[in-house]
Amino acid sequence: MANNKKLPQVKTVQSIQQPKVMLLLLLVLLPFIGSCSKPAAEDLWQDYHSRLARVLDLPELQPELAAVPPLPPVRELYQTLAENKLTLLDLVALRSCGLQQLVAERNNSLGKTMTPANQLGYELQLLHQLQPCLQHPALDSGLRAQLAEIYRQKQQELPVVVDNFFLTDLTLRQQLQGSQRSLQAGETLTVAPTMSALRALADMQYQLHRLDNKTIASTNAGVINQQVGQLYQSQLLADWQYSLRLNYSWLKALNQQLEHFDLDKFCQRPQAKPKAEILRNILLQQFIGKIQPYLAELDGISQQLQPLLNRMYQHSAIKTAFYQRTEAQNMALKIQLRRHVAWWQQLQQQCQVKIASKQG
Repeated sequence: MANNKKLPQVKTVQSIQQPKVMLLLLLVLLPFIGSCSKPAAEDLWQDYHSRLARVLDLPELQPELAAVPPLPPVRELYQTLAENKLTLLDLVALRSCGLQQLVAERNNSLGKTMTPANQLGYELQLLHQLQPCLQHPALDSGLRAQLAEIYRQKQQELPVVVDNFFLTDLTLRQQLQGSQRSLQAGETLTVAPTMSALRALADMQYQLHRLDNKTIASTNAGVINQQVGQLYQSQLLADWQYSLRLNYSWLKALNQQLEHFDLDKFCQRPQAKPKAEILRNILLQQFIGKIQPYLAELDGISQQLQPLLNRMYQHSAIKTAFYQRTEAQNMALKIQLRRHVAWWQQLQQQCQVKIASKQG
């Protein structure tokens, strides 16, 4: 009877101790689990290089990320707007045509610290409501003339407000500056939302520079923030920029190693043919099978994003810096890719072995 009473106690202690042991093991393993998680592109390059290094006795490779020029600071890009102040009596008079609340919102503490997106939305709403207000019979001639001048000035300044938004909005700048995370394989499937947001912003920019009344009437801060929020949620623009730099850096560093490798000496060794067969498998399985499809996908994303981004920023103050961070990086990556293919062709010719794709 005594033994029967103790058995449940032993089982209970074990059931308590086992989770503790598992928790301790998890805490011990967490640092190792975290250290194994690397961007997909970097994993591909490290695996590819390690396999080549074992056959060719190459040194360790730790490429430095390609340097790009910084974007000009916001203080150099932001263009100050003229201030239009209305008296308290004017605000009372504006109540009759629905402008009082809008003007009051701009003059309060929150209105003075508007984000570029909200400021653009406010200016569009003001322009939209000012035009019919100018014809309101309750306004005296003096206030009507003052509002007419403000309307004319707001029209002239609208392209400046639009430029301020595209150049100084914090979310847009974060996307233009890039991230520290590379795109994963299969990211093409997630391009559509980003493209939709970019098209909407590019179309809005074009129409507002033309002072299109329909666009002015249909665009507000909510619409603008929705498109910007989509870019922030996907982070595709930022990750795409980083991916261009990362892949270029790895391929350039690897090419430099391979081009300094003595192929003549390698091909004259007795073990050249067996090693060439191993290299052939590396070429087929790693480079052609994994890296080339990834680079092709990255180039496809570039072909979709770049035209819209050029359309948005080709006449802006960040044009040169942005070109160096995106389009120039993609072109440089393609040059390194051609260099890499040329090395494989040179290996095939000098060692007189066939490294082309295997039949069957």
